[in-house]
Amino acid sequence: MKRIVYFGFLFTLLVGFSIPAAPALAGSSVGQTYTVMVGAEDTSHGLDVEGFYPATLHIHPGDTVNWVLNSYEIHTVTFMAGASSVPEMLVPLPKGPQGAMMFNPQVAFPAAPKDGMYDGASFANSGIMGRDPGQPQKFSLTFTKPGSYAYRCVVHGKEDMLGTVVVDAASMAVPAPADVEVQAKGEMEKALAQQGPAALQAAKASIQAPVKNADGSTTYFIQVGYSKGQVDLQGYYPHILEVHPGDTVTWEFNKSDIAPHTITFLNGAKAPMLVLPQPQPNGPPFLSFNPAVVLPQNVDQPLSNQGIFNSGLIDPLIPGSHTFSMKIGNVPGVLPVLAYQCLLHDDAGMTGMLIVVSK
Repeated sequence: MKRIVYFGFLFTLLVGFSIPAAPALAGSSVGQTYTVMVGAEDTSHGLDVEGFYPATLHIHPGDTVNWVLNSYEIHTVTFMAGASSVPEMLVPLPKGPQGAMMFNPQVAFPAAPKDGMYDGASFANSGIMGRDPGQPQKFSLTFTKPGSYAYRCVVHGKEDMLGTVVVDAASMAVPAPADVEVQAKGEMEKALAQQGPAALQAAKASIQAPVKNADGSTTYFIQVGYSKGQVDLQGYYPHILEVHPGDTVTWEFNKSDIAPHTITFLNGAKAPMLVLPQPQPNGPPFLSFNPAVVLPQNVDQPLSNQGIFNSGLIDPLIPGSHTFSMKIGNVPGVLPVLAYQCLLHDDAGMTGMLIVVSK
């Protein structure tokens, strides 16, 4: 997911206390610092495995954990402090049009003790980590007492993106930070190698065969994404498709998919921002979704290489149609290619191409 723009100064202030320097506990020496990688991906295959690496980390009181974003996908690091209900990622936009949504401020913005010292008694959250300007890519907490501290990514709760920090007594042996780094790398490599190929094969096996129509045209089918367990394929299958004027292309979401996507032909136009901040008199801005991304555009016109054509945001978790169809129009030019992308996941490699060949 990309192009989430915040008010830089305000967001910098909000993020600032979520990545504090880690002071030493009273009467103790400065602890060690451990790194947990947030997400794993292979952009060459549009593959994301939604996990924390390592999934379980053993440390001592006074040690600091530094979570580092490791994918183009957005994530959170969220400690619920024993609360039974997880906050919704999206909530209705106050005083907005019917159906207008925004990121839940409780999820979108960071929350952590000002001194960075964490005992598990309070809600703690990284805010939405991402690679767009103003978004944090790191989040740190220093743990002050023994216990087991579970956390999650609110964005990918459906994929069970969960982690645990176990703070053992100082007398117990725990791995060194360098050993944890090796462990994390091994877990990521294993997840990508074991889960990726099977998911990719399943996605390609789900593609429907073309259908010949009575008027001599053909309807082609393209699979949009694929999800299974913690695996999230962010691609179109097939990636490249040869079509003819008058044919129809139907993009279908796999029944297993749980991630939202768009099918967007920009034809040289600049990609719209995903989120439009709306300033408020008090507190952070409302992060409302851009209608240019969420709503369909020119879908009743034959597809060509002039203008923007957009499916709008299609969310397989929301009841309704999870397909999108376009009829191919005339595509003049030496290179009759129609390139398209998902406005949420193109940085992760979610792009496709239609090659228009005259009959």
